[in-house]
Amino acid sequence: MNPSQHAEQFQSQLANYVPQFTPEFWPVWLIIAGLLLVGMWLVLGLHALFRARGVKKSATDHGEKIYLYSKAVRLWHW
Repeated sequence: MNPSQHAEQFQSQLANYVPQFTPEFWPVWLIIAGLLLVGMWLVLGLHALFRARGVKKSATDHGEKIYLYSKAVRLWHW
């Protein structure tokens, strides 16, 4: 067996174990689901950025802030 035959055999066996970016391995629905997930993360990040930058600063200080919920609960629902 010459080296090129070994290489072809290796490549054919490797294709069984290593994922390839081909339509046969990655179904279209999985690619679309991945793109939707990444898009959702981007929209969520933009939303958080707009909320953080859109907070209006008060002109006068009205004293110490008193919160109804703990910081962890406020961050979770933010």
